[in-house]
Amino acid sequence: MKALFDETIPLVGGHYAYTVVATVVVDDDEARMKEDLHVVTGDRKRGFHWADEGPKARQRMISCLIELGACAHVVVHHPTARRGQERARAAAFEELLPAVLGDGADELVIESRGAKLDARDRVVVMGTLKDLGRTEVSYGWEGKSTPELWLPDAVCGAVGMYLDRSEPDWYVLLCEAQVITEPKYIKGA
Repeated sequence: MKALFDETIPLVGGHYAYTVVATVVVDDDEARMKEDLHVVTGDRKRGFHWADEGPKARQRMISCLIELGACAHVVVHHPTARRGQERARAAAFEELLPAVLGDGADELVIESRGAKLDARDRVVVMGTLKDLGRTEVSYGWEGKSTPELWLPDAVCGAVGMYLDRSEPDWYVLLCEAQVITEPKYIKGA
């Protein structure tokens, strides 16, 4: 079972809220997932990115998350200074990894931020997995064009719009459908 990771950094009360989402899809049927995601995007060339989508595509993605039986864990680090973002990300991964492993995930797919930043993530992931005694878990980084990463992107978008109060309804829908578990908040410095 895969855990899919993405982040968002909304501005909340004049400070950044570094937010990392890990989405686990219980149904490992990749063909079904691709079909469901195709319903969201249709035959267009570009993939799904919450920030670029209109209400209809967002609603289709919310429905897709619900239909797939997705479970999304959310960690919000607030306030986060620009120079504290890597520490916030590391703290979020340290919280999220035990949660997704507890859900049964044995593979981690993290949205790539480029070779240098992926190497920083790798140190945190390897260290946390070692601390948990779970060195058999596989992990890797993929680009934004990877369809399965559109799932945590959508959850990030909904959470970000909730946190910045621009459009909280998407988040509420995901909570009511029990896609989003209880968010974890970490007080920043």
